[in-house]
Amino acid sequence: IVLIHRFYFFIIALLTPFLVPMDAFAQTNPELGLPLISNYTSKIYKGHSQVWSVIQDDSGIMYFGTTSGITEFDGVNWKQIKLPGVSGNAIVRTMGKDKNGVIYYGTVNEFGFLSENEFGNTIAVSLTHLIPEETKDFSVISSIQNSGDDVYFLSSEYMFRIKNDITNPEKVVKIWKSETAFLSIFNLHDEIYVIQRDEGMFKLVGDELELIEGGEFLINNRALVLLPYSKDQNSKVQFLLPTVSNGLFLYDGSKFSRFKTQIDDQLTSGLLYRGILLPNGNYMLTINGRGAFVISAEGKLIQELNSDIGIQDDSIYAIYLDSSGLLWLGMDNGIAKIEFNSLLTRFARESGIKSAVLSITRSNNLLYAGTTSGVYVLDPIKRLFEIVPETEGSQVFTLINDGENLIIPTPFGLGEIRPRLSGMNKISNPEFRAVTYTITKNKEDRLWIGSASGISVFKRNTQPNEFSWIQEGNLLELKLGVYFMAESGDGDIWAGTSLGIVYKITPKWLQSGELDLLNSELEVFGAEQGLENGPGSIYGVNGNIYSITEEGLVMYNSATEKFEKTDVFGEIKIDFSSTDNFSLTEDKTGKVWISTNNKIRVANPQPDGSYTLEDNLFSAYPGEDIITIFPEGDGTVWLGSGEGLFRMEGQSAIDKKFE
Repeated sequence: IVLIHRFYFFIIALLTPFLVPMDAFAQTNPELGLPLISNYTSKIYKGHSQVWSVIQDDSGIMYFGTTSGITEFDGVNWKQIKLPGVSGNAIVRTMGKDKNGVIYYGTVNEFGFLSENEFGNTIAVSLTHLIPEETKDFSVISSIQNSGDDVYFLSSEYMFRIKNDITNPEKVVKIWKSETAFLSIFNLHDEIYVIQRDEGMFKLVGDELELIEGGEFLINNRALVLLPYSKDQNSKVQFLLPTVSNGLFLYDGSKFSRFKTQIDDQLTSGLLYRGILLPNGNYMLTINGRGAFVISAEGKLIQELNSDIGIQDDSIYAIYLDSSGLLWLGMDNGIAKIEFNSLLTRFARESGIKSAVLSITRSNNLLYAGTTSGVYVLDPIKRLFEIVPETEGSQVFTLINDGENLIIPTPFGLGEIRPRLSGMNKISNPEFRAVTYTITKNKEDRLWIGSASGISVFKRNTQPNEFSWIQEGNLLELKLGVYFMAESGDGDIWAGTSLGIVYKITPKWLQSGELDLLNSELEVFGAEQGLENGPGSIYGVNGNIYSITEEGLVMYNSATEKFEKTDVFGEIKIDFSSTDNFSLTEDKTGKVWISTNNKIRVANPQPDGSYTLEDNLFSAYPGEDIITIFPEGDGTVWLGSGEGLFRMEGQSAIDKKFE
């Protein structure tokens, strides 16, 4: 407890003298969504909640320096590493890695490196036996840097340099004692820079600390970060210096000049604690209590990362981009892992969607999501999903884009949203509990709606200023609830029920073009027709009708009038513990998107009628289920799940695979 209080005091004392009298994930495209975020609390990793440093070894194992020591994470298991010579909590503010991949750590009166014992377990090995006794009483190691064969450990009192050849103690140690107090150490292009209180910024030349030209600027400006800057190759600028509370500055070799950004108000009214240069040339900077900001090399705001998008704490003490492109944040309250450059993003509770997504479509350039609690539409200005008020409380399994309007089957009747009109109009009465639909391709003026009480048919209304569809009649012979519908190539309508029974309706038409519902034929398909132990689901692809059974995917054979097992889309295994985990969707290009057991397969049509298969798409998808898939013409793919709405970026949806 004493150490924790001491460290909080140290941070406050360090930054207070330099204080002067600020929405989430800003993006140009409102449909980009939020990055995938995994939060880890101290209860998960069994360590202290405050995380000050993050690093990854060459084998991919992550290490986190906390207020109580070092936590190791191999992607599955968390372990605590005991530090030698330390009793109680050991604040590990910093860790570093040399060119050989060795991880170094530092705490109060102690520093060393990580190794393995004879059992393959990670252990900490002290290096303080190499330094004289009179230098062993020092405050917390605040920073570790390496340059060539040398590793530097910085405390307020001393800077220790240890060469990698630790077999020769007399030659490996070099110690500099601060005349005031060492504040920061940086490595830029393999050169070491050090800031001393009331002295300024120094550069290590040989074994001498020499004040850089203009280095007195750091007497009155505290800095914890120094970053490379190379926007213009012909520029004299040597580096970018983010100060703690006075904004950003560029150094040209003789003076510091202000670098203006779109977040200057936040930079000059908050405490900048950490920063990194991202691979794309942008910068990520953290401001204590306000999250992280990503800016371009020109100072333009690109993104904000904070609790509004799901990070569990806005005080970020460490940023680390690992070898696979994952962004790790050490915070005052735990750890966050962010799929920062992932092509997969999400819309969930932070974006307005508060329940499972059952259906997705686009109408009049707006994106709609049908959920277990109503229909939500994405507001491109607010970048949030908002509920269509008339649908609140509805389970919306299907959304219908009829080419002009959005038709919404709800338990309260059939609704319609027209362009330039606000809200939803009711087409049918509340007793009509609509669930699913198909708009016939052979007769585009007919809309077949499946409901809890059977099937109704609607006819397109050509009269202006009226509902788009008017009810034509009901299929009286069918009394069961219909939850799946599809049309075959010959114009038959197929309906699936929750009892495993499937119906085929052959519509009859009068010479006048009107539908003769009374004389339309109704056939029943069940176990004897190849649907034994099936859930009654129906899918239409390229004019063919498919269903699923315990044997896998089956296709209707008109010659035998039975459903037969097919491998046209490869071997498909169905998990009947949750049939919501299966979907079969044909997009406008003829590609077939198959979701089963949270794995997605794409079948690409070939000229001979066969399909080539792409497997293991979206393997980084974190959801527990995939309920629906909505592929768009530009290659963007939307996934609806119990955890919200997910988006796969553009044309790369098939070419990019997440391993």
